[in-house]
Amino acid sequence: MPEPRGLPRTPKRDAWTCAAIIATLSVPAIATLRTIRIPQQFVPLKPDPSPRSYTVSLSLFLVPIAVIAVWFLRHPDHHFERRAFWRTIGLLVPLGFALDIFFGTTFFTFPNDRATLGIMIPVVGGAVPIEEFLFYASGFLAVLLGYIWGNLYWLAAYKVPDYRIESRALDRIVQFHSPTLLVGVLLIAAGIIYKRFFSPTPGLLPGYYLFLVVLALTPSLLLFASARPFINWRALSFSFFVLLLVSLLWEATLASPYRWWGYRDEQMLGLYIYAWCRLPIEAVIVWFAVTYMTVIVYEVVKIFLAVERPSREALFGLGVR
Repeated sequence: MPEPRGLPRTPKRDAWTCAAIIATLSVPAIATLRTIRIPQQFVPLKPDPSPRSYTVSLSLFLVPIAVIAVWFLRHPDHHFERRAFWRTIGLLVPLGFALDIFFGTTFFTFPNDRATLGIMIPVVGGAVPIEEFLFYASGFLAVLLGYIWGNLYWLAAYKVPDYRIESRALDRIVQFHSPTLLVGVLLIAAGIIYKRFFSPTPGLLPGYYLFLVVLALTPSLLLFASARPFINWRALSFSFFVLLLVSLLWEATLASPYRWWGYRDEQMLGLYIYAWCRLPIEAVIVWFAVTYMTVIVYEVVKIFLAVERPSREALFGLGVR
């Protein structure tokens, strides 16, 4: 289908279109969910209502990972993308592990231990199920492989035609993006003000919310300006909506009512989705944050590999000494 006259495709327009699609679906969903005043009830934990269900549910991520990985890791034309893939996973998975190690018991609770294998990993302040670490590894893998498959196959018509030529035109990879800073300051200020003066829950700072904002926007602050022209925004939206679909089944339908994990009220904003057993809004924000951050980091890693310049020169420009 030809582009409408007067509306040529540009990276900026594609990014705004992607955001508009998400907003178009989010606004009526939020309006509908806000009409629910009485929360769904949790499923009683005795007798055991869901043995090993958290463990088995990870197959929602692992099976798609295996299917796409067989195609991607064996494809003769995607050696360059595989190099970027492994480096991106090497950067992002440890971030997920760090969340569990340093903040796992600060942000979360794990009341339904029978939904897991019962193997607990010691972390700061206590212990978390081993499934948590498997989740962060498989979650990043699933998001990234979904984007890669969309970019290289399903929506390949919209990818950058010659990555190496386009990337070498960049003076430097690290470029300050002031709109991201403005959005970040507004989100952080709004979260703190709401928690201090309007939230029905205890606590002074919404720790998990602030963590997610910083996690999502830090790469964007320094890397979005370089990554935006290279992102396949259709593939990003595809990956996001697949993750959203899986998360609606996985967390809203299963994890929340069966209490595979819970959220500490004092670390949350205090905005809850009652239709999903009082699920905090942060549980939805993380779906956006992970997809956005993963795609930016992956595209920047590809740029870094494609420019074939010394690290400092590639990142900060020719004037670096």
